[in-house]
Amino acid sequence: MAMDTIEDPLPAGTPDPEPRRPRLERLEPEERATPVMVYTADSLSWGRIITKGALRANMVLHSGIVPDFLTLYEAKSMSLRNLATLQSEPYAELHIPTDQVVGYHLVPPNSEPLDYDPEAPNRKMEPAAVIVGPFRFNGAFRMAELSNLDRFLEISQTPFLSMYQVEITLPANPRLKPMQVNFAQIRRTAVRFSPS
Repeated sequence: MAMDTIEDPLPAGTPDPEPRRPRLERLEPEERATPVMVYTADSLSWGRIITKGALRANMVLHSGIVPDFLTLYEAKSMSLRNLATLQSEPYAELHIPTDQVVGYHLVPPNSEPLDYDPEAPNRKMEPAAVIVGPFRFNGAFRMAELSNLDRFLEISQTPFLSMYQVEITLPANPRLKPMQVNFAQIRRTAVRFSPS
């Protein structure tokens, strides 16, 4: 069939269909949009993630079915290759491969319930520092009272570890103020750990 014989699907004089509204304006009743920050080895991105039902945004990486991509709406992203001149770029929609995610948390001051029972016996908070790309996360891991960071890392099997009461800094750019978050997810095999 020649290209000039393909008919226009809209008859002449038909107005263009209404442009598709942004995804955040089309949330279903069971959906929520929550601002999050996502760290990879060479970028930092932030935007709104959509979750459904009872799934909390801070638990996306611990859910039974972790998505192949984290999709952020009304997102911004910055390359971490030049830490002296950090510039962000806006994106209406940004898809980040989950296997590249090394850190994840809600944008402060947003918060959600944590993932543990504070009344559970024989547990402690063990202070630690985690190097996430160029960022330093100072916080604590919850573990058995008789354990330490070395044993905790050795026996942990989940891809992401929960870190609590975290202060995040960028040592290479001290002009940036520290950020405080009550809960962060850290990819166990893509960061470096040190006892505090």
